[in-house]
Amino acid sequence: MTKKRGLGSARGLSALMNSIKKEKQFTQDGHPIKSPLNSVQDGDKLPDNENLILTDVDVNTLQSGKYQPRRNMDETSLTELASSISQHGVMQPIVIRPLLANEKKEHEKVTHEIIAGERRWRAAKMAGLTKIPAIERILSDEVAIALALIENIQREDLTVLEQAEALQRFHSEFGMSHAMIADVVGKARATVTNLLRLNQLNNEVKDLLADGFLDMGHARTLLSLSSQQQPIIAKKIIQQKMTVRDAEKLVKSILDPQNGNQDAAHKIKTAQDNPNTVLLNQKLSDYFGAMVKIKQNTQGKGSLEIFFHSDDELAEIIKQLGITL
Repeated sequence: MTKKRGLGSARGLSALMNSIKKEKQFTQDGHPIKSPLNSVQDGDKLPDNENLILTDVDVNTLQSGKYQPRRNMDETSLTELASSISQHGVMQPIVIRPLLANEKKEHEKVTHEIIAGERRWRAAKMAGLTKIPAIERILSDEVAIALALIENIQREDLTVLEQAEALQRFHSEFGMSHAMIADVVGKARATVTNLLRLNQLNNEVKDLLADGFLDMGHARTLLSLSSQQQPIIAKKIIQQKMTVRDAEKLVKSILDPQNGNQDAAHKIKTAQDNPNTVLLNQKLSDYFGAMVKIKQNTQGKGSLEIFFHSDDELAEIIKQLGITL
């Protein structure tokens, strides 16, 4: 059985978050010392190291990290980065960790895996470099996953779906709440919640979003529908070139078709079209990270509905309401 690196004496979620924050500071703001690479010869658990080790490492002794969340890397972007590296060199060192003796290697020369900086490594190879500056860290698997995800999530060119999948791993593998994830990756909690909800999209709709036929606003609107309804309505939105506002109206008409007294329906519609109500609806949706529907007639009476799609989303909404169960 393959042994894994543990957190050493540090246990629990709070210890993990402290380790992640410490490593972020070390790799971004630390002052590494020049030293030869260490080697790991056994499969025992490794403690997190307090020292930073900076070295110029042979590019052929590295392999992609097993926790790389990116599906693919844009060749044009890599070529541009390779051109920059040819002129200026690698300006920021990558982060690597030694492989255990029993871990899978792509070839016999490999000694380390990349935790952060795979694009720089690939571009450096394209530029013909034989060595690349690297910071070696001895990290637990949990912290290694977190650093790999954080580096990629904070990149501007990571797609919203790649971000959503990466953020989901913080929740599923570490049990982090949306607020904890937001703290670790440096995003607003509502942003994290909205990104996580994209994982619930029908796969066909995900493809349309990935290919640029839909934007995130359209996708968020479709989440209120069943998985079977989503691709049907998504195609209608694309065919009719609907704005996000148009898509919201369409979805609302599906969820709550206007029946009964037309005068009452008109009163509700008039109130819902009020700019202040629309703005409040959007602000509440952003605050809770969930679809919110405000119904109000011209006399001021109405209702407020908050939609959720899982126990986790409900728990986040309850937390935002300040309710302790």
